[in-house]
Amino acid sequence: PDVLNHLITNRLSKISINCSYDEGENPNYITRILERMENKEVRQFNEIELIKRVVEKKYKNFIISDSVGSGKTETLKDITRKIRKNYSNYWISFFMLNKSVRLEENIKDIKEFMGGTILNVNKSDKLLEKTFFEYLFDKKRVVFLFDGFDEVSSDCKPQVIKMLESLNESGKVKMWVTSRQHLEGELKKILSTIPFTIISLTKEQQVSYLKTAWSNGDEKYDEGTNFAENLVDQLTKCVKGTDFFGKPLQTFLLSEIFKESNQRAVDIQELSFTHVFYKFFDRKKTIWRTRLTNETLFSISERKLNPMQIHQFFALSFFNNDKRCMFNMSHDVNEWSFEDIQMCGIITLDADGKLRFIHQSLAEFLIAMFIKEFLCNFSEIGDEYSDLFLNMFCNDKYSVVRYFLNQMVDDINLEALK
Repeated sequence: PDVLNHLITNRLSKISINCSYDEGENPNYITRILERMENKEVRQFNEIELIKRVVEKKYKNFIISDSVGSGKTETLKDITRKIRKNYSNYWISFFMLNKSVRLEENIKDIKEFMGGTILNVNKSDKLLEKTFFEYLFDKKRVVFLFDGFDEVSSDCKPQVIKMLESLNESGKVKMWVTSRQHLEGELKKILSTIPFTIISLTKEQQVSYLKTAWSNGDEKYDEGTNFAENLVDQLTKCVKGTDFFGKPLQTFLLSEIFKESNQRAVDIQELSFTHVFYKFFDRKKTIWRTRLTNETLFSISERKLNPMQIHQFFALSFFNNDKRCMFNMSHDVNEWSFEDIQMCGIITLDADGKLRFIHQSLAEFLIAMFIKEFLCNFSEIGDEYSDLFLNMFCNDKYSVVRYFLNQMVDDINLEALK
């Protein structure tokens, strides 16, 4: 044990890399402030104050619960980096719960389960990692950071809940879990703790983010400063939707929409959360066309599906456990290469080589667009779409899709919907 402890203290930070994301720091990331109720009053914490609780025995689990686009994932990633930097003698693992992992229904030994199924350290060629993990697990020096509880598919959710419950009951680990707010009550029951929310970005932080995103690394960049300040000012006053202002997602979308100076002539009063998504996709389609070769552009006319329809297809598959056949897509998706699709900058590959949207809300917007277009063009809903529509109106998983649809209601055939 003494030798192990010495090795862990001095070397563990170099070998316990079990993350499914690039550990390089995000240059546009803004350190966040979180808050929650403690002792009947609202208390605020910066990230450093929170990670200090990792070594305090009375703090065991942490929940970050907030609305779409609030920055939950990036905040958790940054907290992971800071914990690693400050506590190298802990086993720190970040895990995205929306990964397509089939968990065991019956977890008999949670330590063995986490080492084998989740961390994959029980293989014969990973004896050192396995030894470190088990030693630190028994010493209560393991921290798991789980992102996206709300993104877990319905068929995997019971196993994920069982995993979290088993980890909690073991008393051996500390956990961080992020989720959207509609599952906050469920997480509170599982982890027996009060969730944190993330305080919105200030005007100064949003302006700083926009300038950094537009500067391309030029520290002397000043062009666009006045536009950024005016944009944020006007959005604060006249944007429709109370959840719009101060969200990192909204700021990111604006930075993409107005990246080029010739794109900055716009009536800000016309902007809404949904309108910003429209403009973002229009911008991405324009970029996509400029990046394709003339030969590829010529062949596009022969293809039955355009890039946005392909993205809708992936969005529908993502939200319906990959049951692609139910959407009556008769055209061959494989005629589009991943390189073609990636040029839009909306879908990327994760560390495991699986396709994913850069943000879940983009998939939700595409589903809302699909439903709107369907209702505008069809008088009846066929059996192949009935499950989608039933889930869309009855399942909290689709709450953001419903939000987008409410903003599009003027274009929808409500009689067809009835």
